[in-house]
Amino acid sequence: LPALAGAVPKGDADHLQAEVGDSPGAQYRFFEGVSRVVLAMLGSLPGGAAPGVLFIDDLQWIDKASHELLAYLVRRLAERRLMLLVTWQSDGLGGANKLHSLLADAVRQELSETIPLERLTTKQVNELLQAVEVGGSAIPAGWRARLAAETEGLPLYLVAYLHAAIRGEQDATHHDQ
Repeated sequence: LPALAGAVPKGDADHLQAEVGDSPGAQYRFFEGVSRVVLAMLGSLPGGAAPGVLFIDDLQWIDKASHELLAYLVRRLAERRLMLLVTWQSDGLGGANKLHSLLADAVRQELSETIPLERLTTKQVNELLQAVEVGGSAIPAGWRARLAAETEGLPLYLVAYLHAAIRGEQDATHHDQ
């Protein structure tokens, strides 16, 4: 954490200078240091008025130490003008994952809202692709159907296919089979 001292205002940097090590309270000092860095980077330290967003993606891959840090941040930053936005694949969490308990605690304390994102239906994929042009041409119905089937309605894959078509790596205009 001393290497991050430059990311916080000068008066707050002193809190980060101590080595974390294995001493009693080391985990607390480390977690508190991380929380102060996050707040400083977002301009939300006491006296600061700017709200902020901390985005963490693919939470299903979180390890134990990162989970403990996240749980600390959720509790510590609850009263701040900070939105913690996290994404995860629900099918990747499993039944006994500690993230379920963290989410349940946040919901119980009214600190959390879950917005499930579903796969797009074939109709939704088709409607989206009808509004897209690649190389100045509309995407033919055959290619739209193929994309709906191959991406299984996953927006990430659909966008990747479209980017490939726009870059010329996929021919989106001559696949009306």
